[in-house]
Amino acid sequence: MKKLLSLITLLAGIILHAQQQQDAVKAYLPREYFKIYFCAPTGVGDNVLAKAHRGDYGFGFAFTFVQYRNFQLNGGFKYLQYKTDDPAFATTASNLKLSGIYGEILYKVPVAKKVSINPQVLVSSLDMNIGGSAFSVKKSKGRQSGITFGGGFDVDYEIDRHAKVYAGAIYTMSGLDTRTAPELDKFYNRLGQLNIMLGFKI
Repeated sequence: MKKLLSLITLLAGIILHAQQQQDAVKAYLPREYFKIYFCAPTGVGDNVLAKAHRGDYGFGFAFTFVQYRNFQLNGGFKYLQYKTDDPAFATTASNLKLSGIYGEILYKVPVAKKVSINPQVLVSSLDMNIGGSAFSVKKSKGRQSGITFGGGFDVDYEIDRHAKVYAGAIYTMSGLDTRTAPELDKFYNRLGQLNIMLGFKI
């Protein structure tokens, strides 16, 4: 949680600095409507996700509901899959799937006519499916729900007035309610991730 608070504080500092420097770079912010991306998920920290799983793949998409000046309010869906490396800490399921509906607030910082850096914070629902098929409980060894908070940034490059490619990184911390011994609560119920994204915006 301390890492997440530090990240949010850093993002707030970037936004305040960007507001002070806004006159130095001419804003070039055409309306955005939709983004889609692929994701490389990685578990981080001392928790079961990082110690017993290996990131496989992920994807997501989001719609821009509100864009006011440099701010955006987006809502979307994300799906991440991990392979199980150590059943002793996890389960005998071969994989773990994390999905959720999220909302994010993004602030666009133009650094050149076609390039912007975009710090962001998000909150998401969390559905954890242990084994089973992608969007079904079939052959699942268990299912849990929780909530995710996170923050990060992306950098986009305009290839056309209404088309951009972008790459970014998001750090998240998810909370679950797994029934376990008190001394193992954080290990099983606080899942840290660092997700690298590559996508397309229109």
